[in-house]
Amino acid sequence: DVNDAVMGGYWRQATGSVGRAIVAGGFTPSYTGNINSFTMSSSGNSSSFGELSNARGEFGAMANLTRCIFAGGNSSVSPNATNIIDYVEIATEGNAHDFGDLAAATYRSSGVGGNATRGVVTEGNSDGDQLVYITPSSTGNATDFGNRTVTGTFVAGVTSPSRACFAGAFTPSVSNIIDFVEIATTGNATDFGDLTAALRDAGGCSSSTRGVYIGGLTPTKLTRLDFITIASQGNATDYGDLTTAARGPAGVSNSVTGFATGGDTGSTVNTISSFNISSGGTVTDFGDLAIASKNAASNSGSHGGLSEGYQGTRIRPIQQGGGVGQRGLFAGGSPTRNNIEKVTISTDGNTTQFGDLTVGRRQFVGG
Repeated sequence: DVNDAVMGGYWRQATGSVGRAIVAGGFTPSYTGNINSFTMSSSGNSSSFGELSNARGEFGAMANLTRCIFAGGNSSVSPNATNIIDYVEIATEGNAHDFGDLAAATYRSSGVGGNATRGVVTEGNSDGDQLVYITPSSTGNATDFGNRTVTGTFVAGVTSPSRACFAGAFTPSVSNIIDFVEIATTGNATDFGDLTAALRDAGGCSSSTRGVYIGGLTPTKLTRLDFITIASQGNATDYGDLTTAARGPAGVSNSVTGFATGGDTGSTVNTISSFNISSGGTVTDFGDLAIASKNAASNSGSHGGLSEGYQGTRIRPIQQGGGVGQRGLFAGGSPTRNNIEKVTISTDGNTTQFGDLTVGRRQFVGG
């Protein structure tokens, strides 16, 4: 269905502000409040967007079609961990606005998933297995959602329109566990499968069907791209590589192309790399961030949790099976005629009478 949507042109068009990736905060090596953005449809560097309400890193971002929302984080200002939730309007450059608060001050909370109506985030260090949620279209404090199957920090999240999947953790040993929740229904997570390696500090991005975990630390830094099929349960598969092993990259996507931004490769880098989510492979250079950073928060208005298809500029394709979409109509003809005849496209057979034109026509038309 996704392939048909993309190839048939009725996938939601990821252009304008919807095609903009937001990358915020991070460690540079000091914490920064800088927000920058780039256009995902064409290669190039990011540009300044605005500032967070406080400089911080080790946090996550969730988004609906219009807003990008940042939750928690670690700052250089005592007591370091924050409970701040702030947001920007993706279409309008500017500084972040107050959204609400997490239940507790938290950092190392990069695991985020969600769709247009609900965002789910891991609580990080304040409660290592806790999940909370917000409603992106309104402002307000986070609400308890449930618990992960494993306690830990530095979790990576990917999402489809219906599921959020969280992987890896620092427990304080590293974890290979992937678990998931159904976004529409609060409750505890369920085991999904395992990553190809136990790790922490990976990035995550997704299409509506496939989630990709990017890099990470085992404690060796990884080049690996792992993917899962979100609708089914099972272990991740290695299907690509970063050009340089990295921990703490921020992942983002427009549901077709995935991006790895920044990270720690031995030093903090400003690279933006891209790959095709459906096929994987080694990433290619896309451009540069305005500043080098690791453990930033990133998202877009066209990530996998928002791309449900059938939202583009063309009509839906004719579906198989009976119904009006399976009927062909023929009208007029020589000599001048006013009759309309019909056939059922999915079966063989002669035309039958459908009705009459208001005026007879010589030209025969059909459709």
